[in-house]
Amino acid sequence: MSDKERILIVDDDTGFLEIGSLILKAKHYAVETAASGAEAITMAATHPYHAAILDISLPDTDGTDVLLKLIKLQPDIMPIMLTGHSSVQTAIKSLNHGAFAYLEKPVEPDHLLSVISKGLEKQRLVAENRHLVKELEQRNRETSILLSVSQSVAKYLELPRIIDSALEQVVRLLGVEASCVHLLKDTQLQMQGQRGLNDAAASQLAVLSSDDKLFSEIMEAGQPIVIDSATTNQNNAPFLTAAGYQSFAGIALTIARERIGTMCIMSSSSSPVSPNLLELLSAIGREVSMAVKNSRLYEEASSARALRELDKMRTQLMADVSHELRTPLTAIKGFTATLL
Repeated sequence: MSDKERILIVDDDTGFLEIGSLILKAKHYAVETAASGAEAITMAATHPYHAAILDISLPDTDGTDVLLKLIKLQPDIMPIMLTGHSSVQTAIKSLNHGAFAYLEKPVEPDHLLSVISKGLEKQRLVAENRHLVKELEQRNRETSILLSVSQSVAKYLELPRIIDSALEQVVRLLGVEASCVHLLKDTQLQMQGQRGLNDAAASQLAVLSSDDKLFSEIMEAGQPIVIDSATTNQNNAPFLTAAGYQSFAGIALTIARERIGTMCIMSSSSSPVSPNLLELLSAIGREVSMAVKNSRLYEEASSARALRELDKMRTQLMADVSHELRTPLTAIKGFTATLL
């Protein structure tokens, strides 16, 4: 058994408290005792317990009342009711109030330990199931966000519209106040779009040189860079405090291992950026990078198509000019032959 599993025994029989504690401690449970309902409630208000063994007949109150108050304080606690005067009514009442088991005194130690073990196992399964459900909900939310971003950027082939659409989704779905995208051109990072930035921040971030410490670090590391408190990182990100932002997260945009720019989010809250949010931002960054690649391919294809059209027009023009020149030349040649 784990020594983290804490059990509270509530009974006015000091002999049972002592023996029960010895039995449970021998199985490596952490045990605490209370001789009254009021004492038990006071202890439960400040200390978490995995299970509680409650006598129904307490000197100051009914054990089922203590049961209700314990469950209200600690909804996941596993209560086991004990009684020396068993009845169908008290058994039904206890189980309806949320007790895991209803046992009669005197209870065999092995039977008590078996019931506690089963109750704690059920408790662990419930906690694990709750965690899995929460994780599934989180994954569904992340998948929904990625789908929204993907559908949004897939609507367009023009780069400005792609970036503007992606940033709109980022600010709305991630719950941040501002976001921006920079793309590398020559040795500078030029801002291609932003959402939520005030005029001062937008102006300051419009063009970034290779000397900018924060964005250069994002490009060089290729890993997310996080600032949870701009106040303590003024040297790295002076624009954050100037613009009124406290937290920052930035990722590098990559195409075929080539870093083409950055994507950042900002917020006035100084709460830490969670690993899930960073993972989601990185996934969105991959979608944006792919959309940028498609946009560039489209531009290249459009340029090639335009060149082909231009060459076709040139060829047609030369043919027309040649045809127009042949007509008078034929007449001149005819008249010249006649004169000769």
